[in-house]
Amino acid sequence: MRQVVAWAKPEKASLVLDVACGPGTLALAFAASVAGPDSIGAGVVGVDLTPEMLLRARQEAEASGCTCCWFCRGRAEALPFADATFDIVSCAYSFHHLAAPERVLEEMLRVTKPGGRALIVDLIAPEEDDRAARNNQIERLRDASHTRTLKLSELSRMCARGSGSPEWFLFDRDRDFEDWMAVAGVKAGTSIYDECYELMWRSMESDAAGFGPRWEGHQLHFTMHSVAMAMRKQP
Repeated sequence: MRQVVAWAKPEKASLVLDVACGPGTLALAFAASVAGPDSIGAGVVGVDLTPEMLLRARQEAEASGCTCCWFCRGRAEALPFADATFDIVSCAYSFHHLAAPERVLEEMLRVTKPGGRALIVDLIAPEEDDRAARNNQIERLRDASHTRTLKLSELSRMCARGSGSPEWFLFDRDRDFEDWMAVAGVKAGTSIYDECYELMWRSMESDAAGFGPRWEGHQLHFTMHSVAMAMRKQP
């Protein structure tokens, strides 16, 4: 998230909104860049639907000594803020959980000031339909809250419709399969774990799901592909 914030280059005195903020990871990364003794009116607001996530975000902010982050409850599809309020509006690793990502993007742009920027960070699926389908099959099996990982081309078209040509950068993250499953609360030896494991290693020869699975020692590893995409709201 620090890499994403460095790329976004927020100005001091920016007011930032992080949509579906979860435990506040990106919100706190932004806060470290926009906060300052002379940054009157600057800060970061995180909004999330889940009270438990908001509690964690507040605890993380308190533990880090951050005094310019505020967290509130709200729906991404109907943000509880006035039009043109924020300099930057972000949403990280949530679009693949959304049933209506286009609606959420509309809301993000609505609350962005003219000339401000909306920023999406999310996973991306392979461009080929069959590989994208297998990719999402594994994701949904692991996590029932997963809706659909978009292709880069789909996300860029969506953002272009919203506010002109977007800018983006791609980045990858190596993942250990066992740790990835544990994060989702799926234990080894369960039917879901075993089915995901089989689907992943069977895709290895032709990379049929776009994860690039491979053996590192005796551990199954793979690569998560992500994008940070920014668009500037037209005046």
